[in-house]
Formats: sequence, structure tokens, C-alpha cells
Amino acid sequence: MTSELPHIVARALGWTVLHSLWQITLIWLAFKILSKALHRRNESLYLLSLAAMAAGALWAAISFVQALDQLFQQQAYTSSEVFPMPIPVTAIVTPETATETFIHPDRLAMIADWLGRHAVQIGWAWGLCALLLYLRLLGGYYMAHRLQRKGVTAPDTQSEILFRKWVERLGIAGPVRLLQSSQVAEPLTLGFWKPVVLFPVGMLTQLTPAQAEALLLHELAHIRRHDYLVNLLQLLLEVLFFYHPLFWLLSKEARTRREYCCDDLVVAHTADPLIYAQTLTNLQLSLVNNKNPLTMNATGNSRFAQRIMPIAGITPKRSSRSPPPVFFLLPAIVAMISWWPAARATEADSGNSIKHELPVASTPAAAPDSIVPKSRETAIRPAENNPGGPASPD
Repeated sequence: MTSELPHIVARALGWTVLHSLWQITLIWLAFKILSKALHRRNESLYLLSLAAMAAGALWAAISFVQALDQLFQQQAYTSSEVFPMPIPVTAIVTPETATETFIHPDRLAMIADWLGRHAVQIGWAWGLCALLLYLRLLGGYYMAHRLQRKGVTAPDTQSEILFRKWVERLGIAGPVRLLQSSQVAEPLTLGFWKPVVLFPVGMLTQLTPAQAEALLLHELAHIRRHDYLVNLLQLLLEVLFFYHPLFWLLSKEARTRREYCCDDLVVAHTADPLIYAQTLTNLQLSLVNNKNPLTMNATGNSRFAQRIMPIAGITPKRSSRSPPPVFFLLPAIVAMISWWPAARATEADSGNSIKHELPVASTPAAAPDSIVPKSRETAIRPAENNPGGPASPD
């Protein structure tokens, strides 16, 4: 049993991956339907996207547990069953049974059989890719926290006073630090237990007080909302569902709405939102798009033009773009063929139960009447009536 454990777990993971293709597709469709009713409600859309990602992870976890339980039950049944000695019985093939035997399975059954045979390989491939992505994530985590110790200096007194004022006004508890760094090109936030706000060296002194206040407020909004921790959990889910494009769309939507929520907080506490929009635009133009996904950036990772327009008081047009139909076609096919092995397994179980009902004896058992063709049956009966003579011809 112990030697079969990796094989069983890999097969369960393979079926979990296949089932998650259609499961997350259904969740994404439900998200798009609900998001139509929550247009431009950034906080609600943000929570909805996170809930959709969590629902996909929970559904996949349930599928994995169910698949693992079924495989363990099959393994226990196979290892504990005592099979009787086989009885040599020659099957009589009739035209009817020959037709049933040599019917070619349809293409759906062939695909289902192929997936069933390769579920173990799919599970191992998923595990290898997830491990590599997880190691990459650990590297990014190490590099992000290295920024807190390398090339950092204390800010000027005026910026520190302004920073502390907004920390108290937003009700942020715990130690929060403001540092200048020679390793960053834009403002960003790191850490959860002891968060640190990093600004490029000299940026705070080059900005006007209103501009510096807006950028500081944006970074503090991330800390107040615990966005760093949520983003870390989100990255872990992206590692698990790296193969699903619709899951990445959900994750992208969550990041976009997260930046919008922080912008809403800044606009609510800023006298002139246009100053904030101008500051973000100038900062975006001066940057090269080379960002660590583990950091909370002032310019964010979202579509910048659609982000700036609400700040400037411009209502953006609703995008009518949708993913290509292939995003829905593949999960739909997998959904159909994922249910096929279960139906075939049920038929196989019913067939096995019939086989177990056959009597086991030391002497050869007589063939059932049901497998004897009618023409042969009529030929045998005259011989039974006249044991001593030959059978009369038909």
C-alpha cells in the first residue's frame, strides 16, 4: 500500500487538474454575470474576484479529496479480494454477441480512456511545474525582503512627519517605517507584520507636498487593507492554477480592482484629485515596466489609462472584449469526458457483481441456457428424448 501511495496521489492530482478546467470556467462565467451588476464598484468587484479564486481553489480541493478517497477504496478492494480458481468455460459467440464485441468505441470514450491512462502523468507534470514556479516565487520573496536592508536610508524630517500624520489618521496599528532606497525606482510597500514603505532616494524632496502626500497615502492604503498578505496568497493560488487562463484573468481583475480601491481612498482624502492623477502619470512615464509581483507599487500592475480616468473624473467606456471561445471549448470538452469514466466504472461494477454470483464447483459447470443459440438447442432436445440413438436431423 505504501509503495502505491505516490501513484495514487499523482492520479488524484491528474483528475483534479482535469476537473478544475471546467470548474473554474463555470466560476468565471458566474463572476462575469455578477460583475455586470457591480460595474464601477471597485471594492465589491475586488471582493468578488477574490471570492471566485477562493471558490475555485476550494472546489479543486474537494475534487482532490474525493478522487483520493475513491482511489484508496479501489486499492483496498483490489488488495483484499480473494479470487476463486477460474473455471474453463468456452464462450459461444453468436452473431449478436459478436456485433457487441467488435463495436468501435466513439471518440469521446477514446479520449476518456486516454485521460484515464495518463492521469498519473498529468499529475506528475503538474507537480513538477508547480514546484518550479514555487521556487521562483520564493526567489522573488527573498529579493523583495532584501530591499528592506540593502541601500536604505532614513527620509527627511518633513516627509517623516507627513507620513506619521497619515498613519495615525488612517488608524494603522503596529510598526510602520518609511525609508529611502537606492534599489527602487518607484514607491512600493513590503511586508505584513512589520511593513515598510520604500521611496527612491530624493523623490520625496523633489515632489510638492501635495504630490508626496498623495503617494504616501496610496502606499498606506495598501497597508491598511492588508494587501500585501492578500497578494501573497494570491500568488500561491496562481502557482497552483498556472495552467488555467481564466484563473489568471480572475487574478488580474483582483489586482486591477485592488489598485482602484487604493485610488478611491486617496481621492476621498485629497483636496485635488487631478494632482494625484498627474503625479501617477509622470511617475508611470519615468518607469521601466520591471516590477516584482511581491511588492505593492504606486503605479500598480493594472491598465494605467483606465485607472487614471476615474481619478480625473472621466467615466471610462465599458470594455466589451471577452476571452476567445477556445477558453470555453477546452474546459467544456474536458467536462464531458471527465464524467465518462464514472459511467463506465458503474457499468463495470454491475458486470462484476453478476460474475461473482456464478457458482463455484469442483466439477465443470454447465453452460447457461442463455448463451446457447436456439438452433443448437432444438438440435439437442431429440437426443435427450432418445439417448440410445442418433439425433434426428432438422
